[in-house]
Amino acid sequence: MCSRASSNSLGWQRTATLDLSVRPLAARKTVDLKVHATGIRPDVAKPYLAMMGARSELNDAVFDCTANAAIVLNDDGSTTIDARASKVLLADGQELLNLEDATISGLRLDPARNLIRVESIDVTGPILAVRHDASGAIAALGFKRAHPASASGRAGDAACFCTRAAAQD
Repeated sequence: MCSRASSNSLGWQRTATLDLSVRPLAARKTVDLKVHATGIRPDVAKPYLAMMGARSELNDAVFDCTANAAIVLNDDGSTTIDARASKVLLADGQELLNLEDATISGLRLDPARNLIRVESIDVTGPILAVRHDASGAIAALGFKRAHPASASGRAGDAACFCTRAAAQD
């Protein structure tokens, strides 16, 4: 089963293309995915980011990603998964994230024995742009979060924010 979808109405991006191929009935179930989005500017998330003390710095970002996974339902009730993400890129005038390749091989989930096992995890080329400014704010992936104490200038507010955030989870 193959599908291609395009959108420009989600409020996050100007255009988005999703290519998806799924084989759900095969013994070795597979999913292949390719995403390309342009003009990323998550204005619709502004109130939600503000509640977390964060804001978007994305103005016209581009996101690309290719991913695939294979899933096998084993006779003993366990599940084996192999997954790969490659060419993951987020850029907005400059590169914010570049992950050339990430592969998880032999992820085995065995609920009967309460066991999770991974044969290997390989990551190549992760580049992540992170900024920390004098006010204590941290920016990464096109989002900036102010240091909790910097909003009021009182250091105690940081502890209060963390406590409230943990209690709301």
